[in-house]
This record gives sequence, structure tokens and C-alpha cells, in this order.
Amino acid sequence: MEIAVLSDIHGNLTAFNAVLNDINKLGIDKFIIAGDHIVDCPEPNEVLEIIKKLNAYVIKGNREEYILNYNKGLHDEWRRHKQMAATLWTYNVLDKGNIKYIEKLPEQLSISLPGMDAIRVVHGSPTNINEEIFPDKYPERIEKALKDIKEPVLICGHTHHPWSKTVYNKLIVNPGSVGVPFNKNKCAEYAVLTWEDNKWMVSHRQAGYDLKELEQLFFDKELMEKCRTWSRLTLASIKEGKNITLDFVKYVYELSEKNGYRGLKLVPDCIWDMAEELWFEK
Repeated sequence: MEIAVLSDIHGNLTAFNAVLNDINKLGIDKFIIAGDHIVDCPEPNEVLEIIKKLNAYVIKGNREEYILNYNKGLHDEWRRHKQMAATLWTYNVLDKGNIKYIEKLPEQLSISLPGMDAIRVVHGSPTNINEEIFPDKYPERIEKALKDIKEPVLICGHTHHPWSKTVYNKLIVNPGSVGVPFNKNKCAEYAVLTWEDNKWMVSHRQAGYDLKELEQLFFDKELMEKCRTWSRLTLASIKEGKNITLDFVKYVYELSEKNGYRGLKLVPDCIWDMAEELWFEK
């Protein structure tokens, strides 16, 4: 038994197709997809339509939560902030059927296959969809996550860093990100679980794809036009293989405080525009 494990596609159909082609060559037809299927890249509907057709265990991530919360009317203020432009663009282009689809996705899953160790699938952690779990820092998070579940295997995503580790006789796996990987080599990432010698074994894989094709789609789909700053940051993060977006957001809040705006959840557009101009002039 082999299962392809994917996470954090983020609307990047180009990367998703590259991973699916690689998986097809391996002859694997069962999938786990651990959230953040959409937002940031230009083809959210196309990604979701493919996911629906796969033989897959699928959960939602924090990006899906953003869309659903906005759909409930919880964040009307986002319309007044360029900071949320990528999320709003995704919401506005999503088919109603795809919004209904992500509404029905669970936040986590327990997978039990006959004769094999059970698998818990989460996006962040078993207790928080936004929590980051790393192999080499915040050890208390790993300890809590594994003690909170009964399953011998935990799949998580969210950090866009691929890793696997056995702790307390439990296997924890992050497959990395398909769509926006922070691996410095510009390849989409995923993992494969193989049931072998009465236990799950994990291998991490990468699939290359045409970044120029992806970049052109940002323009063709008008994502670059509607949310230029976030699109530039997303592409830079993919090209450099690190979280440029997070670095920029930290910079934005520092700039906001220097200009007298403190304690804000979202920064004013004047600060956002100033930050973009200064950041990309570096």
C-alpha cells in the first residue's frame, strides 16, 4: 500500500500537475491532502476540481478557513485593506460549488485502513489549524501533538518545510508544500507513505515545473493586477525558496509602528503601499 501525501497547494495548478504526473509514474492512486488548497496563486477553482476527482482524504487548512469566515460575513473590513487582496480575489473567483465543497471539508481526519496503523491528518496541529510544528524547535508542540492523538502516525502541513521524524514511537510527517515550497530549489514537494514490514515508511519527493508558466498565469488571470504586492511576494517566495511574504509582513508592521499605527490587526493601505515601494527598491 502506498499513499501520496500532499499539502499547501495554494492555487498553484502548474505545480500540482507536476506532482500528479510524478505520482502517476509511481502508480499511486490514493491521496492524503492536508489543507491550504487555495489562495495566493491564480487557479483555485482548477485545483479544487482536480482534488474532487481524486481518491483522496482531504481536509481544510487555514486558507480555506479565511474564505469560509469571509463568506459568513465575519470580515467585511478586509475589503478596505490591500493586505487581504489575495484572499478577496480568491473568494470572488471561486465558484459557489467550490465554496460549498470546502465548507464540507473536515478540519482533521483519522484514517484507518485494514491491517495498517491509523493516521491522523491535520493542517497545523491537532488542536490549532494555524499552529506551526517543526522538527527542531518548539519541542513541546511535538510532544503535545503526539500525546493528543491515539494514532501512531501524524500528518501535518502549514509550515511549507518537508520533514519526518519518529518521536515517542510515533511517526510525524510534513510533506512540504506543493504550491509555495520553502526549499530553495524551486521544486514542488510531497511525500509518499509506504506500508512495509508492518509499519509506515516515508519518502520525500520533489517535482520540477516551469516557473515562467506560473508567473504568466498571475497576469493572465488578473491576480497580479488585483493584488500586485501579494502576488510579487508569492512569486519571490517560490523563486527564492523561502518565506519572503512573512519577512515582508513583519516589515510592514514595523513600518506601521514607526508611523504611529500601533496594535492594528491590518495596516492602512498608505503603509502597505509605502512598504511595497521601499521593499522592492532594496
